[in-house]
Amino acid sequence: MAIEFRREILVTQIRSPLKKFRKETQEIEVREDPLTGEKVRVNINRTKRLHATRYDFSNFVKLSKRNCPFCPENLEKKTSKFVNGKERISKNNIVIFPNLFPYSSNHAILVMTKKHYLSLNQFTSDLLTKSLEAAKEFFDYNRKKNKKLRYPSINFNYMPPAGASLIHPHMQLLIEPKPLHYVKFLLKKSENFYRKNKKNYWIELIETEKELRERFIGETKYFVFIARYAPKKNDDILIIGKRVTSIFELKKNSIEDLSNGLSLLFKKLHKKLKVNSLNLSSFSAGLNDVKKFYRLNFEIIARNRLQPFYTNDIGFMEYMQREPVAETLPEDTAKSLYFGKL
Repeated sequence: MAIEFRREILVTQIRSPLKKFRKETQEIEVREDPLTGEKVRVNINRTKRLHATRYDFSNFVKLSKRNCPFCPENLEKKTSKFVNGKERISKNNIVIFPNLFPYSSNHAILVMTKKHYLSLNQFTSDLLTKSLEAAKEFFDYNRKKNKKLRYPSINFNYMPPAGASLIHPHMQLLIEPKPLHYVKFLLKKSENFYRKNKKNYWIELIETEKELRERFIGETKYFVFIARYAPKKNDDILIIGKRVTSIFELKKNSIEDLSNGLSLLFKKLHKKLKVNSLNLSSFSAGLNDVKKFYRLNFEIIARNRLQPFYTNDIGFMEYMQREPVAETLPEDTAKSLYFGKL
């Protein structure tokens, strides 16, 4: 098997006040991503920490609606406009406009709905389809204006623990001449894997995970959903296109297919794992021939549950030491979210 799932078990003993100071043994798994070699640490005991508590944040949602610039009554006067062409792009109750404080020369906001707040189980397949279709139209439009723009990126920060400054559902769209850092890294590692093994890593990963059935969550006609072996954060889910390498290659039927899977996954994350904040990002190749070694993929990670006394789930190990720490095993995530074949 070309793919190797490496892990090391670290064992420690403490006298825990949670167990009246009786001796307790804890295991920390150090896992290595089979493609990139990135190391992560998983300790499921960390879910017992205080920051994992939940609370009713309906009042927070109500307060956050005041003066929200993405709500219909404020959007016209409180959001920015494009300089050339259409000032804003509107279609199917979706509005796209430039980010007020951009990361890139082509950085747009896509407001997904007129509703100020949606829980994860309210993101319907139809809403996600319209959002992704609008995103692709934005990329196609910019590509026509400037042929140097080759690398599109779709990103979704859902709720404040995921970095959303506003809770009104919105995506962030970027398109650039060069790939963002992690896409460039994945393309390089994927090509190296192909040169060494004469196999496409992403296809090999799909086949291996479906055979092992330890982290396989399900599949649609065009995409496969897998719990990532070496998770960057809790409930890390990898979504891999079976055939396409770029967002530019997506058609109406494959977008609808992806949206069906995403909507079902969001509902399961909400119901089974009580997730109320997450990040989603795409990792798309550009307009170049990389089919031999690459596939379009998306990644979803759960973030800390929203609560009044919030503790960020990224600290020194992630930011400074560059070793992510997770509290959930991918195998457990897959069992909770499993949906088989749609």
